[in-house]
Amino acid sequence: MFARRGTLVAPYALARLALGLLACSAVASAQDAPTVPSASAEQPARAARAIPRGTVLSADDIMILGDSMPSTLPLGWITRRLVQPGEALRPPAIGRTPVVQTGAAVTLRASTARISATRSAVALEAGAPGDTIRVRLERAPSIAVIVRDSLTVVPVHPSRP
Repeated sequence: MFARRGTLVAPYALARLALGLLACSAVASAQDAPTVPSASAEQPARAARAIPRGTVLSADDIMILGDSMPSTLPLGWITRRLVQPGEALRPPAIGRTPVVQTGAAVTLRASTARISATRSAVALEAGAPGDTIRVRLERAPSIAVIVRDSLTVVPVHPSRP
């Protein structure tokens, strides 16, 4: 037991407080938002050939139509289905390459101005940075998290105990 201002606080209450802070503090920032090839007035990059599902896109797979270069090229992205020659390379036909694989051990991390908490978890889905996936904590139900990098995830929104 821990004493705090004359009252006793059970260790499980402190653990619950830490988990509550962990869940409440995670908010995806705009600077971490994924960049997606835009479908605005500029011409999107197009497939230079038929590209099978699961192929990581390289410069040889991309064709540019028109005079201007698109602001973003999907180099390193992966095809989610067969892409036909001349087809626009944009989601959902392509997606970012996953950095977290199903079954991988990840660190659930959350912090506020005064407290930081981490917990180990197991990924139940594969995901790329910015994707929302589910993870399972030890002896707890699965929760939704946002992938930051290959080892770190943050909670999507606060839980309500």
